[in-house]
Amino acid sequence: MRSEDHHGDPTASDFGATTFGAAGADSLTAVEDHGVHTEQGAGYLDTDTGSLDDVALATTGHGDAMTPSAPKGATPIETASGYPFGLASR
Repeated sequence: MRSEDHHGDPTASDFGATTFGAAGADSLTAVEDHGVHTEQGAGYLDTDTGSLDDVALATTGHGDAMTPSAPKGATPIETASGYPFGLASR
């Protein structure tokens, strides 16, 4: 998927990245904002988020213990535009 803001989908298999979950589990907070740190504490690297836990695992040689990534669905904008054939596929 491409847009003016995002030149490539880092979760796409052809991007080559290792994905991990960001939904939170147990006492860890789910990521609800694409920011690194947010006022709400729900950014990718905010304290007590599942994604921060997974980044720590990945960068200390324990990537096999990361939370699996759940397949994402289309966003409301993608759905409204007829994704994958509308706006989101440009």
